[in-house]
Amino acid sequence: MNTKKILAKCFDQLSDINPQLFREVKGRLKYPTVAIASAISLVGQILLLGAYASQIPSSKQINYSYYYCFPNYHQDYAEKVCLTDSYGEVLINWDLWWLDIFLWLSFVAVFALFVAGTYMLISDLAKEEKNGTLNFIRVSPRSTQTILLGKLLGVPILLYLAILCAIPLHTWAGLSAQIPLGLIIIFDSAVIAGCIFFYSLAMLFGLTTAYLGGFQAWLGSGLVFSCLAFTYVRLERYSTSVFHSPIDWLNLFNPIVLLPNLVDRNLASLQIAGDYFNYNKLYSWQWFYSPLGAAVASIFGLMLVNYGIWTYGIWQGLSRRFPNPTATIISKRQSYNLVAWVQFMMLGFAMQEGQPDSYSDFIQAVSDNLAYILVLNLLLFCGLIAALSPHRQTVQDWARYSHNNSFKSLWQDLVWGEKSPASVAIAIDAIFAAGLLVPWIFLWPEETIKTAALGSLLLFITAISIYAVIAQLMLLMKTQKRGIWAASIVGTLIVLPIIGFGAFSLEPDDQPFLWLFSAFSWAATEYISFNTVILAFVGQFAILGGLTLLLKRRVNHLGESATQTLLKQGKVPTI
Repeated sequence: MNTKKILAKCFDQLSDINPQLFREVKGRLKYPTVAIASAISLVGQILLLGAYASQIPSSKQINYSYYYCFPNYHQDYAEKVCLTDSYGEVLINWDLWWLDIFLWLSFVAVFALFVAGTYMLISDLAKEEKNGTLNFIRVSPRSTQTILLGKLLGVPILLYLAILCAIPLHTWAGLSAQIPLGLIIIFDSAVIAGCIFFYSLAMLFGLTTAYLGGFQAWLGSGLVFSCLAFTYVRLERYSTSVFHSPIDWLNLFNPIVLLPNLVDRNLASLQIAGDYFNYNKLYSWQWFYSPLGAAVASIFGLMLVNYGIWTYGIWQGLSRRFPNPTATIISKRQSYNLVAWVQFMMLGFAMQEGQPDSYSDFIQAVSDNLAYILVLNLLLFCGLIAALSPHRQTVQDWARYSHNNSFKSLWQDLVWGEKSPASVAIAIDAIFAAGLLVPWIFLWPEETIKTAALGSLLLFITAISIYAVIAQLMLLMKTQKRGIWAASIVGTLIVLPIIGFGAFSLEPDDQPFLWLFSAFSWAATEYISFNTVILAFVGQFAILGGLTLLLKRRVNHLGESATQTLLKQGKVPTI
């Protein structure tokens, strides 16, 4: 009875502090669901222990195909056998046995928390939107941060419970594998930081993709799984290349990259523990030529900074989007900071030693690094176009009152304003991103690749600007599905040329001029003269000018039409 009173008092206090969290916890923490979540976690741990227990050899099983024993190097057998003591008992390598259990529990925890938790949050928001209860939550007197924090902590509460049940075994396995408690806490802290980042991103994704219906939860969790799987594959033992690139930045979004630094190097060289990671590649990991992979503290510190900055930016978007579903996700001022941060991180991982030794391989390496940066920037700017571009009603409201603005104030509004079309701001972002890469390119030793790289940056700027104007034009359509139209058209313009080139076997070195008019023009600039690149740039700039003129007329028409409608209805006083 006292326990019930204590729980009731705790729930009352929770309802006063965060009603949304109380609502989520009360709806999910019921005896059947708690029992099921706990049972799934405990049964899974028992099965894992049983599976690894079956790999422990007995005194009658001394063949070295059993992983967890010490090899007998002093016996001349036809095949390797396990080392035994004076009583004939096999000597078991318990450190290695517990290490594998620790690693498996770590893998499962990261994938379960990130993927399943993301799915739960997006699915919950979609359900709230479908039932119409999300609008009631929006008008709550509580702040946006309090409401969404309640969602973040409450929706995956059963998942938290299942992971909590596995923490004792996880910690015991790590300590038994001779991993210091401090390093285990560091890994767990990185997982918590990763959960906050991915869950915040999941809520932002759920709020901005309501038009996808029930598919959005699968898409969001699928993207998270793909990111985790991609970064793990790059760390896995069979990725034998030691070449580093800006893609290494993605590793900071996966706490699994910390695990190799938790494992003793001598133990890591033994059999199955070495099958999880390419240790040589990890220990040579650098950032601005500073050693990063050699110490867990350096990776953990940069990972926390990366998670922290991204999470802060995401919560800025949540604060804008949750109370006002028609607002853009980020402001134009925030987009400039975002572009600068991304270029800074990618350049850091582009500047790593240990590249191929020969001069020709080095030239190819820096060219490939630029290609990776431009591909990542293409993904970044596709996201910026979606996050910055306002829809029809917002632009119409802005255009209605912008006719009397001076030229200076109009440009200030296009660069900094909240409701103006985003094409100018995205073009500035593209120029800014390219400008930050120019000093790095000038450090290259070969003049030919410098020229090709500068040409790639010019074509990148015009291509991004064209996509931004086209997307903004699509968002001014009257149809309710204009967001899908914008994404489909821009996606088609990016993907279709590459599909066409592949279908007709048009390689960059074979038909470089055609490649210059695609989103991947950087692949062809080294096979064509700089004068031809400038010609393509002029052609794309002319296309951009025509589209910009069309956008200007469309915006002016929207503003004039709105004003004329108000005049006809007698809602605007006339002189």
